Amino acid sequence: PTTGQLYLNSNEMIDAVNVYGMDGRAHSPNLQEIQSSQYAIDMSTLSEGVYVVQVLFENGEVLNRKVVRR
Repeated sequence: PTTGQLYLNSNEMIDAVNVYGMDGRAHSPNLQEIQSSQYAIDMSTLSEGVYVVQVLFENGEVLNRKVVRR
């Protein structure tokens, strides 16, 4: 669960991040590289609920994870 910031550690470069509500609506979160291989996704503007975070890597891989926003 998160109350605002979601942190990711990745050795792969991130190309884009998409966030989808359970209703299928897309949201455009702010992705910030904190330091080499560490990123923060700002989810503070989203309402409480469950979201799917989709991470697109530069090598073509896609990672999907459910996240609870409190």
